[in-house]
Amino acid sequence: MWIRPIAIASAAVVAIGAFAVLTASVPAPTLTGADRQPLRFGPSWLPDGLTELGREYGAPVRQWALEPFELSARWQTLDLRPPLNGLGSCPFQRDPVDINGRPGWFREGSSAQDLRGVCWQFDRHTYLQLDTTLPTLTRKDLIRIARSVRPAAGTFSFPISVPPDALRPFGLDTDPGLKRITGRSSTDWTASGYWSPGSRYKPRPVLKITVGPATEAPDGGQPRTVRGRPARYVLDYDSPAGNSSYLVIDLGARHYLTIQADTDPPSEVAFFDLAAVAERTTVDLSRQRWIGARDLTG
Repeated sequence: MWIRPIAIASAAVVAIGAFAVLTASVPAPTLTGADRQPLRFGPSWLPDGLTELGREYGAPVRQWALEPFELSARWQTLDLRPPLNGLGSCPFQRDPVDINGRPGWFREGSSAQDLRGVCWQFDRHTYLQLDTTLPTLTRKDLIRIARSVRPAAGTFSFPISVPPDALRPFGLDTDPGLKRITGRSSTDWTASGYWSPGSRYKPRPVLKITVGPATEAPDGGQPRTVRGRPARYVLDYDSPAGNSSYLVIDLGARHYLTIQADTDPPSEVAFFDLAAVAERTTVDLSRQRWIGARDLTG
């Protein structure tokens, strides 16, 4: 395998081949249109104590939670998004409410763990859905939040970039199916992107690329080096996905880049194949200033 020499672009940008890490002390690079996501909407009122901790690209989705944040599979959040039913309408329409003169409906969960929320017609072409499992938010609160939602002109960017030709050998779609960021603060966050096989390909790996202060890879594995950076290659035959191959690279400053390949039927993805993707991945470690903020519309 041919190894290109290490190139240092500036004192604060470490470039290893095409694998670059931008530190927070340097302004963010110019991103392409595909990397930027319009906010589109946001509430102008929220109860005290709720701050934003997560965003998903595409729809988009915005998430708020009560401090202190508990980032776990059972975290309790307030989510604002277009409906997920793909029909361009509300999935529940039994308890009508008025949202700024437009039709809306309220959903009350049957237990404290169930989603409660409001779905309404935001404008002529858009329906929005506000969901929560937070027991402190009342029906009155949720309707007031929905009535406060306004168009938002801001944008936000995804900090992981992979050129399309780096993914084509895997038979993967060049645009991730899911891109999300969650965190506790502007400097303590995790970003993940999921790339899935295109429909014309035979079964191929589902690729997940994550950057953050921790990794989902199991402990251990084989010590490796990727462009001079310490790394480890891990095979997990009992992962939730069935069979997973991981490459974990220590970026320094408490950040790790994880390339994860889940395969079905089970098979191993070689270290060199994962390293080839890592070497083409660009990561922006700049602050995500909206995390933990109360700037509701931006």
